[in-house]
Amino acid sequence: MRAFLFINLVVLASGELTNWASHGELMDEVQLAQPALLSDEAVQAHNDDKTQTWVAGRNTIFEGATLKDAKVLMGTLQNKDVASFLPPQMSEAKMDVPDEFDWRTDPRAAKCASVKEIRDQANCGSCWAFGSVEAMTDRICIASNASSNIHLSAEDVTSCDHLGDMGCNGGIPSTVYTYYRTFGIVDGGNYGDKSLCYSYQLEPCAHHTTSKKYANCTGEVKTPACSRKCENGKAWEASKHRGTGGYSVCQQGNGACADAMKQEIYQNGPITGMFFVHQSFLSYKSGVYSSKLLDPMLGGHAIKIMGYGTENGVDYWLVANSWNSDWGDDGFFKIKRGVNMDNIENPVINGGPVAGKPKLSDVEVGTNPTHYGNPKTGCESDEQAVQVQGVSGDFCSPKCKSQVCPTDVPSGVTAKPTCALQTPTGAAYCALICTPSEHNKNGANGECGSASCQAIQGTGLCTYPSSKASTVLVMPAQETQLMV
Repeated sequence: MRAFLFINLVVLASGELTNWASHGELMDEVQLAQPALLSDEAVQAHNDDKTQTWVAGRNTIFEGATLKDAKVLMGTLQNKDVASFLPPQMSEAKMDVPDEFDWRTDPRAAKCASVKEIRDQANCGSCWAFGSVEAMTDRICIASNASSNIHLSAEDVTSCDHLGDMGCNGGIPSTVYTYYRTFGIVDGGNYGDKSLCYSYQLEPCAHHTTSKKYANCTGEVKTPACSRKCENGKAWEASKHRGTGGYSVCQQGNGACADAMKQEIYQNGPITGMFFVHQSFLSYKSGVYSSKLLDPMLGGHAIKIMGYGTENGVDYWLVANSWNSDWGDDGFFKIKRGVNMDNIENPVINGGPVAGKPKLSDVEVGTNPTHYGNPKTGCESDEQAVQVQGVSGDFCSPKCKSQVCPTDVPSGVTAKPTCALQTPTGAAYCALICTPSEHNKNGANGECGSASCQAIQGTGLCTYPSSKASTVLVMPAQETQLMV
């Protein structure tokens, strides 16, 4: 007989993502119909004002665009679930940091081309994916002393990360770091570069019809479907790269976020930040940007913060944007530092800036060679990390396909893969079913191998010690029914 455990499904670590209207995001359709760029007169007046610390101009990407068109690019949403914020980084020995720093000129990254790269998210609200994979890509190269020049795929994250994120309709960087640890991210080039596994699928564009370089942006862009197939002929799972898990750069309530950001950037590499974009920012060309009161706020935007310094007496963060190299200062910009300009240093906003470290050695990578492995070392691309409440530990679980489960199991396991977990919506998942024993921790016949056999309603599940990371699915045991 086959046993099915019917489960009520709960999604972790994302909560309900929403816009930033509660923080002043412009929502009025009449105002949103106004031109995105400042008028020539406003640009001239701004640049003639000697108190300004930045230069305004006309950026090709927004020529002919409305504020509503520009808002599409601000895809970092609001996560109100404070409990799901990434934990702060554990204390580590701190290095002395210089007063000014730029990863593009630091000898430790001399052979890391990615630190100088500007990517292009096209007409899609995928900044949450770009700001994350850009920092991750840099850190792989930096931590490996340039022995690993891996270019992580923004498309994998945009199209395949479903941990509450919604592709071109927005997401949050913190879940990208969870996806990086749990599922891994394949390598991939920019649009048109199919030399790696999964290139970005959306063509760069601009909001006008006269450009010889960019196609015209045409209305709403749908998120490309997740391919799970490499363009260069390599195996999808073999092209996955994993991190150790993300963390918040700043601790809640200690008031020293800017200092923590400087330390983290200099010591470990670029970080993923977020800030509120105001209309004037669309016209930024150079200098140290700052917004003003009554400057319409268009939404949250994720970016890569890669340095800091002081220009003409004004402290700044050095940031890489993802709006192509024609925008701003060759794609980069500086924004005022130390005053929480546009909430770029606010740990309360989605947990503040986030970062993570790559797994580099074979031992650290520890990618499970089979299904049903330990989430701590990463699940297969078709698996979820699963925990049943009240049952110790977690495990990697693939979905059933026509009530059939993958048969490859970890070394030493004799438990039979069974289609045993089913949600009220009908989604069915596989698990290793075992016989609990007071004498053998890993099952009456040792069938769980290095895992342990945890009892649940007369049967058992093979689980591993909790990885203490954000598992994807939680299944409440008290609502489980055993169906024979």
